[in-house]
This record gives sequence, structure tokens and C-alpha cells, in this order.
Amino acid sequence: GLAPLDPSHEDMGEILKNAHRASNLTRQLLAFSRQQVLAPSVIDLFECTMNLRGVLRPLLGDGIEVHMTTDPDLAKVKTDPSQIEQVILNLAVNARDAMGEQGVLKIHFHNVQISEDEARRNAELRPGTFVKLAVSDTGHGMTPEVLEKIFEPFFTTKPLGKGTGLGLPTVYGIVNQSGGFIRVESTPGKGTQFEVHLPSCKDAPTSTLPIKETIPSNGLEGTELVLVTEDDASVRRFIARLLKGRGYHVVEAQDGAEALALAQRIPTIRLLLSDMVMPHINGVDLASQLKLIIPDIAVVFVSGYTEGAGLNQAWIDQGTVLLPKPLDSQQLLTAVRNALNRAQENATHRA
Repeated sequence: GLAPLDPSHEDMGEILKNAHRASNLTRQLLAFSRQQVLAPSVIDLFECTMNLRGVLRPLLGDGIEVHMTTDPDLAKVKTDPSQIEQVILNLAVNARDAMGEQGVLKIHFHNVQISEDEARRNAELRPGTFVKLAVSDTGHGMTPEVLEKIFEPFFTTKPLGKGTGLGLPTVYGIVNQSGGFIRVESTPGKGTQFEVHLPSCKDAPTSTLPIKETIPSNGLEGTELVLVTEDDASVRRFIARLLKGRGYHVVEAQDGAEALALAQRIPTIRLLLSDMVMPHINGVDLASQLKLIIPDIAVVFVSGYTEGAGLNQAWIDQGTVLLPKPLDSQQLLTAVRNALNRAQENATHRA
């Protein structure tokens, strides 16, 4: 290792930080370039979005009003629900960033018929019957020059370190995989509207129940105290907002050392939700040390790497779950609830 005062120490820190950032970008590019929809099913797009309200509210903040409307007989679409959820959240976060702390976000759902003639006159359109999801904001808007590039990977208007430029390309990729298309209109100083068009489907919905109603007893809500440890600040904030939106109490740590210090001061932490790969101390070592301080603590790991993650059979036997990135919010909430339930059962059996 290099001594902190060594001139190379700062350079090495930058190299490690950039390597970590590159690995995050690579994971997002892999998600962007996937050629197939993983689990398509027939869904009601409006209902899918309504089920996200518990996530959207804390994500957007109190100063942003959300107005949602739909055609009364909205057609169904066939797509991967978790990926469309990612599209909706991505567009909502982009709108929030454009508006700041105050503004109005409108989400409208329409049945749309596009004729061959209309499609010939407008190159952005495709003929057919679609469900249109329109997401509009009252933000700062975009210039024509920016509009031309927004779906290009790595293009971003955000300050250095604040965005990867992969949010909208990922949205574009998911919509295209679903057989749809996306268009955008924007005026500087007046706001932006994204219009996602997905082919309508006459089949009955595969399931109209949110996941929380399909698992027994207490659903995905909780009031326990969760320690979220993740060195990527944007991922950490997303997880924290998601959990708070379901009633959990959350404390955040950016690395293992901070997490251990929090556990020493707050013995009421019930669950550790940690990234597997972090500087200085990895997720497994952190969890092992935390169990010495809080023996009954439940553990959920997340990782962008599927191989060599270091999760051995002993952890699996204790009910520890490893979730892949990019994170699926319903999977994460289910894993947290199940891990807490199992830890509670184990503590009761020992008592």
C-alpha cells in the first residue's frame, strides 16, 4: 500500500475511483444492450405505474406535484413489468432533475391509433395501435442541439460525477425491445415531454396484482431500522428512499468503516443491506464483523458481479440473499421483508 503522504497516493485513489466508476458504467451498458425482454407479460400500464406511487413520492420530494390521468378503457401492453418500471422511474428522475425541488410532473396514458399516412408524414411515428405514456415536466427544457443527442450512450448535461448519461439510452433500449418507440418534445424554459409508445395487446392481463398482495401476511412494508451501506451515493439514496417509502427507518453508510461505527452507536439496527464490492472492506467481511456487534442482524447483499462474489454456503444457509444490479425494487423489498422475517423466527427459536 501507499502511505497517505506519498505523491502517488492521491493518483492511485483517483485510478481506483475511476475503475469503480467504469465497472458501474459497464454494468449499465450491459443492461442497455440486452437484446431480449427477460419476462414479458400482459400488463395494465396505468396500474403498473400506480403501484410505483410508494417509490415515486420519496424519490421526487415533497415540492413536486404529481398528476396522473388515463383513458377509461386503456388497452393492455405486453412487456417486462420490471423493465417498464425502470423506464417510468428513469423518466421521473430526469424530470425531477430538470425541475429541482419545485414543479409539476404529469403522467398521462392514452390509447393511440397511428395511420400509415401519419407515419409517412412524420418519420418519428410508426403505424399501428399503441398505448402512449406521456411524461411531462415544468423544468428548464432542452435546446434542439441537446435533443439530438439525449439517447446517445454517455451523453449527459449533468455536472461531472452527477450522471453517467445512460439513463435515457437504457429507456430507449427497453422501449425498443418491447416493440415500441419513444419521442420527445422540449422548449428551453418551458419544460419537456417524453412520449413512450408501446404496442397495444388484446389479451387479458397476466396479473393485475402488485407483488405485495401476492405474498402472505404483512406484505412488503415494515418499521424496522435498516443500515444501507453502498459507496455509490445515487444507488444508496435510491435504496433509502425506496425503503422509507414503505415505512422502514433507514441509516446510511458510504463504506464499511462508517457502517461499523453506526452499529456500535445504534444497536437497534435489524438489517444490513450492503453492496458486496466496496473499498477497504467488502460486504461479506462487513457483515461478519456486524454479527459480532448485533448477533441477530439480518443481511441482504447487492452486487453487479455474478461470479466470485464470496457468498459461501454458510451465508446462504442463514437466509442471506444476493441481489443483482441493476436493482429491481420489488425484488429488493421482498428480499428485505423475507430476511427480517427469517431473522425474527431464528431469534424466537433461540429464545
